Amino acid sequence: RYFAMYENGGVTSITVSVEGVQDPIGYTQIDYATFEQYQNDIGNLDILQTACEKQIDAVAGDVRRQFTTVVPGQESTYLMKGQEARDIKASNYTADILGYPLIAAEMAAQPGATLKRVVDVILATENLWRQLAAVIEKERRMGKIAVKNATTTQDVLTAKQTAISALESIRYSY
Repeated sequence: RYFAMYENGGVTSITVSVEGVQDPIGYTQIDYATFEQYQNDIGNLDILQTACEKQIDAVAGDVRRQFTTVVPGQESTYLMKGQEARDIKASNYTADILGYPLIAAEMAAQPGATLKRVVDVILATENLWRQLAAVIEKERRMGKIAVKNATTTQDVLTAKQTAISALESIRYSY
């Protein structure tokens, strides 16, 4: 079993559990060059690929976090509020807001705002987020697929870094 150790976005060391090797904690620390040779000897990139895929997921999550409120329950609140807004718009903004508690709460938070304005802002925000989420998801998925399809250690690391760079560029582009 391997456990990758990361520092500044790169693999700095790998912990390998090797049968027959005894040390105080049951694992052997090896440097990256030794891991690469060991990995080449056994012909298995799976562990490195999995670690790199997880790192891509983590960076994608960090980028998403820049654009959303990350607290327990907030995502479901946004989804429910979006559904309420779509329902109200479908009624030509004539629905009784008492049947839509999240829209009613938004109206209470914005005294003087019209129902149409509140609903339209929620829907516009939802649409903007959907577009941004699609860009993030495209880069995340392309990166993970490139990592999984890589056939050498260097190609795995290059694919990971390419994906992370693409994701980081989103952070500063929007």
